[in-house]
Amino acid sequence: MGAGPWALHTHVAAPATTIAWRTELAQALAESKRSGKPVLVDFNVV
Repeated sequence: MGAGPWALHTHVAAPATTIAWRTELAQALAESKRSGKPVLVDFNVV
């Protein structure tokens, strides 16, 4: 796996983050409103 553009510029790997996926849209929208962060909705159905 590549180091990514951040590491190529700074020679330091970007910190790892974990995305806590939500399954309830209403709760995700409420959290988004509180935090000011956007919501990514995936409509992929298997």
